[in-house]
Amino acid sequence: MWLASLAAASALVGVGCTGGQAETPEAGGAPAGTAGSGGLAGNGGISHGAAGGGAAGSATIGGGGSGGAAGKPSGGETASSAGTGAVSGAAGAAGSTNAANEVDVYLIAGQSNATGQGYTKNLPASFVVAAKVQLFHSAEIVSGAAALTWIPLRHASEAPDAAGERFGPELGFGNAIQSLYEKRRIAIIKHAKSATNLVQQWAPGANADDSEHFGPEFKTFVDTVDLGLQGLRDKGLMPLVRGMLWQQGEADADLGGSAAAQYGQNLATFIGRVRQQWAVPDMLFVYGYVYPASNEGSGRDQVRLGEANVDQDSGDALAVAGAFVVPTDGLSLRADDVGTPYPNDRIHFGTQGQLDLGLRMAEKVHDHLLLP
Repeated sequence: MWLASLAAASALVGVGCTGGQAETPEAGGAPAGTAGSGGLAGNGGISHGAAGGGAAGSATIGGGGSGGAAGKPSGGETASSAGTGAVSGAAGAAGSTNAANEVDVYLIAGQSNATGQGYTKNLPASFVVAAKVQLFHSAEIVSGAAALTWIPLRHASEAPDAAGERFGPELGFGNAIQSLYEKRRIAIIKHAKSATNLVQQWAPGANADDSEHFGPEFKTFVDTVDLGLQGLRDKGLMPLVRGMLWQQGEADADLGGSAAAQYGQNLATFIGRVRQQWAVPDMLFVYGYVYPASNEGSGRDQVRLGEANVDQDSGDALAVAGAFVVPTDGLSLRADDVGTPYPNDRIHFGTQGQLDLGLRMAEKVHDHLLLP
């Protein structure tokens, strides 16, 4: 593994709504160290061509499957166009390589669809985890391995439920981004928690010095990312934060009122603060629509409109450069999973839905990230 081999190299120099099933306490996380199986062994690459479900073309890298209606009606999805807003100084072709000690870091955060409700037991037999990718997660995430330490990529979500161990977008994204950038070193830092809102619990404060007004999840996120980045530096590596994946908004839709109506503004502010927090003004921010099409409600529509408006290519006053939303209405849901204990859950993405969400996010990063 590059993390161990690079750390050992003496030449390196240290320094980078309604409908469905609502979130319940069962999805609220578990103490660090909760038992899990040995995880998913693997040695890189992405292969889930045998998978069922999901949107057409999502089983292979570059195979389309993004879809989404044009425009941005209330509650609708809009797929941003490729080719604009590329981030300078970041990665491009698969042949691009890191400098001797550089590591490309991606952050994952949000609520229950970010923690993830896919089931490892339902992963396609052909899916092999890209263990070359490194993962660092908070103490509130359960992976069956130690929290707050760098480990090979594996499932990392909440405590197992009646259907077994769960995972989020980290598996699909990790495999896909490593396949898209085969020669680059990839690291993921993750903190997410079910049933948490942006307006209060993920509130980012006015600036990096305003920790008194950090929401509890934003504080945990900052602490986790700081520890992860420092851990890489301690190994003589240079972490470079390339992008962030965000899957959140159901809680704000459920709150309604200003939390839903002002979600777009709150999200734009959040993006700016994350970039400021780690001094990465060009960091890509990729996020998915909440509450798939089978759900309805004014709060949902307001949050989804806010998500549409923040997309760089929306043409709206809230548009944020380098922020891109991915369509999610076609993703398979937890209700569709084999042996699901939640047959009415049409809010959370299921096993194939989580793989495809991660893949869509990786493809969106690849569309807009230019590396030397």
